[in-house]
Amino acid sequence: MNKKWLALIIIAAILWGNLAGVNSVQAATAQVTVDSIASVKPGQEIVISGTALYPEVVVKVIDNAKNVVEFIDTVQVTNGTYSVKFKLSFDASAGKHHVVVGIGSNVANQNFDVTIVSTPPGGPGGPGGPGPVPGPIVVVPTPTTSSPNKINAPADVAKIEQVTVDGKTVVKAQLDKKKLSDFINKDVAASPVEKQTVVVDVAGNGQQVEVSLTLGMFQSLKDKASNASIQFNTQVGQISFPVQTLTEKAAELNLKSDFTIKIIISTPDEKTTQGINDIFAKSGAQSLAAPVDFIIVADLEGKDVELNQFSSYTEHILTIPQASGDDFSHYSGVYFDPSTNQFYPLPTLFTTNSNGEVLSSILRKGNSLYSVVKNVKTFSDVLGTYAQKPVETLASKFFISGFPDGKFRPNQKVTRAEFTAMISRALGALPETPGNQTFKDVPKSSWYAGVVSTAVKAGLVSGYKDNTFRPDQQITRQEMVVMMYNAMKHAGYVNSMAASDKDQLLNSFVDRSSIAAWAKDATAIAIQEKIVNGLEGNAFAPLKSADRAQSATIVYRMMQTLKFIN
Repeated sequence: MNKKWLALIIIAAILWGNLAGVNSVQAATAQVTVDSIASVKPGQEIVISGTALYPEVVVKVIDNAKNVVEFIDTVQVTNGTYSVKFKLSFDASAGKHHVVVGIGSNVANQNFDVTIVSTPPGGPGGPGGPGPVPGPIVVVPTPTTSSPNKINAPADVAKIEQVTVDGKTVVKAQLDKKKLSDFINKDVAASPVEKQTVVVDVAGNGQQVEVSLTLGMFQSLKDKASNASIQFNTQVGQISFPVQTLTEKAAELNLKSDFTIKIIISTPDEKTTQGINDIFAKSGAQSLAAPVDFIIVADLEGKDVELNQFSSYTEHILTIPQASGDDFSHYSGVYFDPSTNQFYPLPTLFTTNSNGEVLSSILRKGNSLYSVVKNVKTFSDVLGTYAQKPVETLASKFFISGFPDGKFRPNQKVTRAEFTAMISRALGALPETPGNQTFKDVPKSSWYAGVVSTAVKAGLVSGYKDNTFRPDQQITRQEMVVMMYNAMKHAGYVNSMAASDKDQLLNSFVDRSSIAAWAKDATAIAIQEKIVNGLEGNAFAPLKSADRAQSATIVYRMMQTLKFIN
């Protein structure tokens, strides 16, 4: 047995006895079992299940041939049973893989076989640089997946015209007002679904697609279905947003119902695309899809006025033509800022359609230039710990980072400024150029000035009565959950838990009286959503400082709760 593997086992054994404050479970003598697992192939999903008398157990999967931990997580036990799904990577080794489940020294083991029938397809671009721009553009957009809350508009609702502008092929789609109105009044109005999405498929082959319809059509759709969204599918990309988002923005600008709204989706030229890919490569990232620019404009008597910065998230969907089969934790949807040549991570969900393509749903409260990259980050000082998956996932997606020496320093305490930056990035909130100084101890020249300004405007954070933010002060657990809850509400999260249920959750802690009144609601929500757990001895420790491992884990779980990451 090599030294690295021996060290990993020792670390895992120690951590199961004390999960660094986020998932501590008191030791007890209880039986743990693991159900048998059938043989699988690389890339397939397996279910690890069994019984346990603990409130939660640590589940770990080991690739024996590579001597690496390929999965580790803390799993809740409900009515004496647990279950967790895990997807093998496409480069998983053939042969035995080992499952260990338990707490402390009380563990159960199980083996399963991985068989390889054929070599999986390689990733786009291969090692050593960014992947190529995806191949030829197809004429027909990817068919919309059938869903109970989606209603497809008639295929002939759009009149298609293909023109050439400055050497670029542009597909122009003008929606027929009468056909769309008839569809809204008949099909949409009759649908029993409360939150339905009207889907408009736009065929055509070009580097740019322009869909035109009047503001009145959006208003009519909102009148018939107040919570409706609309989705435009094109061969360049797809966009979906709540109709109310656009009508609210139009009202701010006093736009009339007969004004034309244009949804423009386009790809940059080859030189620009290659330049963007080179910037990704310098950061160690590999391009997986060509960048796509999304714009919504209103035509004001021949002058285009951009509609941007919405009250709710817009979904921008890019297709990765040939999925490499990698773990989606290594994929990231990003916003690229051409004015600074910088890119920023955004909340993104990845799914695989029936054609084997990966659809990336990139979320942001606005439109711009988006792309998808692959990035793999690991840190030796979180290997085998409860925080390994959260830390490496968020780092691979560029939401957090390590230190120049390659370490993450999981036990290092986190300041208020640092956690503000983490929570803001998790929402896709870009740091703005600070205007007037928000707090007297946040100078405009500080690295966190823009982050704090953005977070204050979004309602994520607040300062103290003396007009200080205390950016370098270590953040406490109760401050952290309040920022987290504010972030969730900013993202549209709604919780209707009764006050009595909140009290019941908080009463389980021996130090419940130490939780500040302003943190009680947030703490109850965090516990209910299993984002935060208590510490050893049934304590919540609201005034205890949080470390980097705990902070990353909480942000990771929050993003999963919001469906901002897989």
